[in-house]
Amino acid sequence: MICIVLVQVAIISGDGKYVDKVREAQLRINLPNVVCVDAMGLDLKDDHLHLTTEAQVKLGHMLAEVYLKNFAPSWKRFFSCLLC
Repeated sequence: MICIVLVQVAIISGDGKYVDKVREAQLRINLPNVVCVDAMGLDLKDDHLHLTTEAQVKLGHMLAEVYLKNFAPSWKRFFSCLLC
């Protein structure tokens, strides 16, 4: 069995027409080995579309934190993947 990990970032910007619906769907995902990081509250550039450099760095830390919390190799997880 292959153990695939997916860490998704919930969008915070766009043309506005469907952003709320897409965010809602992203945050509701409940699948094995899939987690969502919410980027809400991170600063956007003046174009109101892209994250600032500082926000990108913070998002990187958030992604690392959620990975370590949910998917960091542990002996239990390591052996369960080997035995599948």
